[in-house]
Amino acid sequence: MSGATVFCDWIQSGVTEDLLLGYVQMGVLPAKDVTHWRAPGSEKRPRPQDGEIVIFTDHLHRGFSPPGSKFFRDVLHFFNLHPQDIGPNSVTNICQFQVLSEVYLQEEPSLDVFRDYHYINRQREKAGGLSLELGGVTIQRRRDVP
Repeated sequence: MSGATVFCDWIQSGVTEDLLLGYVQMGVLPAKDVTHWRAPGSEKRPRPQDGEIVIFTDHLHRGFSPPGSKFFRDVLHFFNLHPQDIGPNSVTNICQFQVLSEVYLQEEPSLDVFRDYHYINRQREKAGGLSLELGGVTIQRRRDVP
């Protein structure tokens, strides 16, 4: 990201390995041998390594535990997003569609159908610029689709 403008004023995380092990004991974070995780260490701004995503401890407190459902991961992958890119309402929109599909329609949720009914809206610092760094993307239902 050299030369890129950073829109978020990060402070160094206080999350430690011991804190994360406590979340494992509480059952809100899978064990390290089930889902690889690591404490951020001395990095000030999150720098996920290949194959990693950033999850905030506030997510864990509110019941969002990685890796999430396959459908949730498929939606993020399709739109080239990470969990930190979207806010709670967008997570809710994905989950509501999944519940509608699985519970009411008795079908596996379809990414193709999801795309027909939803779109992403990127919040940008300036026209044509980068998306805001945290929660800068919303997944919204299309108004023109019944």
